[in-house]
Amino acid sequence: MARYKDEQCRICRREGQKLFLKGSRCYTDKCSISRRNYAPGQNGQKRKKLSEYGTQLREKQKTKMYYGVGEKQFRKYFEMASNKKGITGEELLTILESRLDNVVYRLGFGSSRAQARQFVNHSQFDVNGIGFSSMEQYMMYKKAVCFRDDVIAEKILETDEVGSIKELGRMVAGYNENYWNGIRQIVVYEGLIAKFSQNDKLREGLLHTKDQILAECAVKDRIWGIGLSMKDPDRMDLSKWRGQNLLGYTLMMIRDRL
Repeated sequence: MARYKDEQCRICRREGQKLFLKGSRCYTDKCSISRRNYAPGQNGQKRKKLSEYGTQLREKQKTKMYYGVGEKQFRKYFEMASNKKGITGEELLTILESRLDNVVYRLGFGSSRAQARQFVNHSQFDVNGIGFSSMEQYMMYKKAVCFRDDVIAEKILETDEVGSIKELGRMVAGYNENYWNGIRQIVVYEGLIAKFSQNDKLREGLLHTKDQILAECAVKDRIWGIGLSMKDPDRMDLSKWRGQNLLGYTLMMIRDRL
C-alpha cells in the first residue's frame, strides 16, 4: 500500500471516529470529528448501508490506519497471528500492540504513533561497537549470545524487522527459561541506558516525565507491562495491576541515572 500523504483528519472522518493521528489536537475542539462528524466528499453525509464484507473491510482499514501499518505489513502480522494458538483477532492485536513505536507511544514519549515512530527510526544505538536498530534486536541478540547460539545471533543482526527478530529469538538453541528470566531485566537495562544516553530526543522525553510512574499498558503482557489497557480505569491504581511492569520500572531507574 502506498504511503498516505493527504490530510490525516480525513481518515478519522472517513472511519467515523477519532483515531488520534494528530496527537494533542485530537483532544481539543479543533478535532474535525467534533466539528464535522461525517465522511469527507460531496456524498459524505449520505447514509450508506454496508454489507458484511464492507464492514469487515472498514474495520481492517481502520486498524491499519490506527497503528500506522501498510497492507503488506498487516498481511504478515495476520499470518503470524493465524499460526499462533488462540483467537486470531486477539493474537493480531497483541502483535500490533507490541510494535516498538506503539510501546513508545503508550509510554507517553510521543503524542501520536507517527511521532513515536520518528523516535524509533532515529534512535539507533551502539553497545560494545555493535549497532542496533531497536531494543528488540538488542535483547534477542543478547539472548542468542547468552546461550551461545552464534548462528541465530548473526541472523538477528542482519534484519531490522521486529517480527522476524522475535521469531529468531524463539529459535535460540539451548534456551533455559529460568536462567533467562534471571538476567533479562539486566540486559534490557543495559540496552536502554545505551539507547537513551546516545539519543538526545529520547533522553529529553524521558526526563520530561519527571517523577511520574511509568507503565507499559498492554493487556496480554504481564511481564513487561501491567496487564491492563490504556482505556482501563484500573491502570491508575497500582494495587489493581495484573502485570509486573518491568519495562516501566526499568525506565524509571534509567531516568534516575541520566
